[in-house]
Amino acid sequence: MPEYKSTLKREPKVESNTTTFVHTPLARLPLLNQIAEDLQSVTFSDDGQQTIIQCHYDQWTGLIIKSVGLVLYLQNGKEDIIRLEELCLAPHKTVYHVKYDQEETLIRLKDLSEVIYFTLPPCLFGEVEWSAFESARKQFTSEEIEILYMGAQAISPEDRQTLERYISLVNRFVTLIHDFMNDPKIKRKLRDRAANCQENKSRCIELTKSIFDNFSKVLVVRLDFALKRDPETLLKNFYRIDEIHSKNDLAYLKECIQKLLEMKRYNHLLKEMIGYIFRFEYSVRTGFHIHTFCFYDGNKHRQDITLAQGIAKIWNKDITKGQGTTYICNMQKDSYRRCAIGMIHHSDKVKQEYLFQTFDYICKADQFFMFTNIKGARRFQSSEILGEKSKVGRPRKKTKPSTDHTDSTDNNME
Repeated sequence: MPEYKSTLKREPKVESNTTTFVHTPLARLPLLNQIAEDLQSVTFSDDGQQTIIQCHYDQWTGLIIKSVGLVLYLQNGKEDIIRLEELCLAPHKTVYHVKYDQEETLIRLKDLSEVIYFTLPPCLFGEVEWSAFESARKQFTSEEIEILYMGAQAISPEDRQTLERYISLVNRFVTLIHDFMNDPKIKRKLRDRAANCQENKSRCIELTKSIFDNFSKVLVVRLDFALKRDPETLLKNFYRIDEIHSKNDLAYLKECIQKLLEMKRYNHLLKEMIGYIFRFEYSVRTGFHIHTFCFYDGNKHRQDITLAQGIAKIWNKDITKGQGTTYICNMQKDSYRRCAIGMIHHSDKVKQEYLFQTFDYICKADQFFMFTNIKGARRFQSSEILGEKSKVGRPRKKTKPSTDHTDSTDNNME
């Protein structure tokens, strides 16, 4: 049976920057950690009941995440992250052990032992960090790879020669990662990737700002659209390739979104929507899903949860004919320390900043790896940026902004 967790939605801790994306390795580690957390949690909604199911990694993504994390950690590290230390236990008894430059190095080298034999399956496409890992591994013989796999803990403390060889191999691995990631061509790829993420985020921010320029209050509704998955199978750790290659599901979801947008012409609830953002994503357990932002005029609408439930009903019943499911983030908005959903006033720059921070995650989530069944697909869809509204008329009243302050190290939701 699945292990059910609290229905409270966790808060991502992705480091964010509302102006530009930072692409230093240490800045990317929090994002990778957030991706790792998300892949081990599945939102499940059925008949109005919302639950987060805690899962283990599937057989692929956990290993590539550890590989990427290892590269991010090592690429700017010191040349000698481990060294040999000699201990005299008695006049004629000497043993040796490996000394690590810091505790996290030991953890990362345990990951190295776990992933050194891992090869990327056809269902996954690795980005620059994976290429660095694979390139470094190719420089070692099968015997050397076996030593890296066994790790220092498998070597006798009296076997100085083998320990010295292990240390030499590890430090060589670090050098290879460093050289690959600091190659000018690779750095250019990383800059281009960051620029692409920034372009998507800037589009989201520009659209959102245009909405606040035209409306004194905006009601923000956050939903995740998906197709139903059997909760009894969500804990599966091993899948056949054909179980996750579901391009037809992506095409179907895009058709469903098109139907939803067509319904805006005559459905009162959807017609009132003043803006939207759709982000298509994929994970093994959830399948294809859509992170959705819907914006409404806060002067006309105040009940965000009622609105969200109405949209969910349209998705679940009318559009997908019972095959769809919707997770409503607004039902958990009181649990967010930096809430950017619900009612936001035009003058509340703090909450608007929180909203901009939420775009960090959806714009960066697939930069390390992606499943081949979504590679090349258009993953963003949004409404048109609104033109400037006439300023003729009564001036807006300014309300007291949120009392908390923006912290660029925290996001508030997926």
